[in-house]
Parts: sequence; C-alpha cells; structure tokens
Amino acid sequence: MRLPPLKKFRIKKPDEPTVNPCLAVMASLLGCWASQGFTPEGCGRIEEQLRSCMDAKVRYKPFA
Repeated sequence: MRLPPLKKFRIKKPDEPTVNPCLAVMASLLGCWASQGFTPEGCGRIEEQLRSCMDAKVRYKPFA
C-alpha cells in the first residue's frame, strides 16, 4: 500500500531546538530509580512531579 505524496512538508524552526520542560524531571526520576530501585516509596514525589508536568498542556505557535 502506497501513501499519497505530501503537498507541503514543513519543519518547525529547524534552527531552534525545541525545549521539553519535563526533560529535567524525567532525568531525575530515572536517576532516582537507578539509585533507589523501582519503588514508589523512594521516588514517589518525583513521579508526581513528572505526571503533573506531562499532564500540563503545551501550546505551540502556529506556522507563520
């Protein structure tokens, strides 16, 4: 099955990298899991921070 060709293909600001606000919280959670083990008691607070960050809506600017 072949897909139809795209009429226009745009890339959002290729010179500016997008910043993920949850990346630092995710890195700290992975570090916590590595040191404490995968237990809710040890890393529960960081897990809640990551959940709230991931649930927050991110607004992107439309193409100019």
